[in-house]
Amino acid sequence: MELSLPGRRGRGAMPRHSRRDRRADRAKLIPESECLEARLLLSSAAHVTHADLLSPPAVEVANATAALESRAGQDFQKLSADLQRLEQASGVRPGQFALLEYDATTMDLAIKSSSELVSKQSSLQLDALQNTLDQSFLAASNTGSGWNQLEQKVASDLSGVVVNDVLNQAEVAATMPNGVVSNQLVQDTYDQMKVVAREARVTRAEHDQIAADEQAVVRDLGPAPDMNLGGAVPRDPLTVYLDSQVPNFVHTPTIVRRRR
Repeated sequence: MELSLPGRRGRGAMPRHSRRDRRADRAKLIPESECLEARLLLSSAAHVTHADLLSPPAVEVANATAALESRAGQDFQKLSADLQRLEQASGVRPGQFALLEYDATTMDLAIKSSSELVSKQSSLQLDALQNTLDQSFLAASNTGSGWNQLEQKVASDLSGVVVNDVLNQAEVAATMPNGVVSNQLVQDTYDQMKVVAREARVTRAEHDQIAADEQAVVRDLGPAPDMNLGGAVPRDPLTVYLDSQVPNFVHTPTIVRRRR
């Protein structure tokens, strides 16, 4: 029997799709979209309690900036100006950043809860992991060998953490002891680093210019820069400053509404 909506004679009723139906339809068009949606939900929850995990604490950033301004002067100002131009041209979206932040949060908790790592070693690895993930924002022009090095750094930063090859991350969280991440999470992190790198839109020439700016600042700092920046462990001021700039690459898209 054909049903008609009120006021629309001769037309069949339009079927109403539930939210689950719409997700299923989308999954047919976008492979692994259900997995991506789950990670987005997890990243939203993680962001509430672990916000700005990819950026150093404010006190360290302030001390690092002061050291760079006093020792590097004009070279530091040039680096800052070149970085600002890249940040303004970046197309990284908040959701893409949130996914990488979720991955970082999960690894962070695994490192902190590893029974093989003492507190100081955990702090060193967490700082190293933050810097490794942050490097992806400038890595779009890196060669294959450059990406291999970043992947190796992630593996090194997870030293003392068990990487499970069998379970996915949800199963690891539900059934495994602390200090464990899934291989799926590690692979997802690699993939998200590359997404961020692509959307940051840094060209090879821009990448090389920033590298040259960094080398000039390193020469100005000399062989013994002040690394006591107020954190749990000593950190290089240039590294801290560069990591602090990562959130500036993230922009909410502007929606232009047409007039009717």
